[in-house]
Amino acid sequence: MWITIFLLCGIFNAWTAKEKNKSPITWFFMGIMFGPLSLFILGYVNREDSRKAKKRITALKMMSDADALAEMIVVETDLSVCRDAAEALVELDDERGKEYLENARNIEA
Repeated sequence: MWITIFLLCGIFNAWTAKEKNKSPITWFFMGIMFGPLSLFILGYVNREDSRKAKKRITALKMMSDADALAEMIVVETDLSVCRDAAEALVELDDERGKEYLENARNIEA
């Protein structure tokens, strides 16, 4: 029974890691070795990445670097970070931010 639980943790970790642009193979083995604990670790890693990205958005907005903010929207996988970057672009009067937010609203509707 324990083997099944740890194997399922490995599979779920690999899937979640792939969705978060992390290494699925590494997180599969983390799931097998550490079981449910690795699920919490993987969740924490994503929150830290999101915090760093939001700090970067603030810095780029202060520097008025619209191109870097637009690139961040394209590269980032966390939708809340993309939305924050788009809102920062809108504050800088850049059309790309308005386009992103309009497209996001159309997708949600």
